[in-house]
Amino acid sequence: RVLDGRARRDEILAGLAAELAAAGRPTVTFATVLVGDDEASVRYVGLKHRAAEQIGLAVRGVRLPADVSQAELEAQLSALSADPGVHGILLQLPLPEGGGLDEASASACIAPAKDVDGMTAVSLGRLVLGVPGHRPCTAT
Repeated sequence: RVLDGRARRDEILAGLAAELAAAGRPTVTFATVLVGDDEASVRYVGLKHRAAEQIGLAVRGVRLPADVSQAELEAQLSALSADPGVHGILLQLPLPEGGGLDEASASACIAPAKDVDGMTAVSLGRLVLGVPGHRPCTAT
């Protein structure tokens, strides 16, 4: 049996768009945080933005320079987590090498309910315990 990933993606996106339509098209905002200018990461985040917009989500992209401080990165993530108008957050990983940024510390600033990537310690703990929560999109 061959799985057609693109067809399955399209089915999932259509289902999500239908759910939003049935709910009256509420404003749901998806935020991404991209540090640096790694070409693959820029492309990946762009694809996520396009898919989100395709189903009717509002998108907020935060781009930070590769030399951003840990404190500024965490402040941005904490602000998005505290913002009631933001419903999901994706921190694009890996963070740039050589800048001394701590991915685990940065990820911990994302509220578990908004961790759409399922990569915070809380989300991964829920996965291991078999408790409902956001799941990573790839094998961990």
